[in-house]
Amino acid sequence: MSANLGGPKLGEILDQVHALVSDERGGEVASYIPALARAAPEDFGLAIVTTGGDVYTSGESETEFTIQSVSKPFTLALALDRCGLESTYRASVQNRRVTPSTRWFSTLRRTSPSTR
Repeated sequence: MSANLGGPKLGEILDQVHALVSDERGGEVASYIPALARAAPEDFGLAIVTTGGDVYTSGESETEFTIQSVSKPFTLALALDRCGLESTYRASVQNRRVTPSTRWFSTLRRTSPSTR
C-alpha cells in the first residue's frame, strides 16, 4: 500500500530510511538481559501503521523481538489517555513498585499540567 504525502510515498520513504541506517554496526547487543543477548544485530526492520490502518514495512519487519523499555512511553501514553495526568502521576508515586531508575531512558518524570 502507498500513501501520497505530497511527494515520495510513505513506503518509499521508509525504504530510504532503512537503506540509510541498516548498515550501521555501532554498539553491542546488550548481554545483561537474556532476551536481548539472543538478538541478532543484523535483524533490523521498520514498520509504520497509519491511523487509517495502512501498514508499511521495510527490512526484517516480520522478525519477533523483545521491546523491553520501548514499551514504557506507550504504556505511559495509554495511562495518560485513560486516566489523565494527575491520576497517572498520583498512581505512579503511590505504587511502591513503580519507581524511577537511575537510567535516563527509564525515568518517569512528572509532566507539569502547564506544559501539556
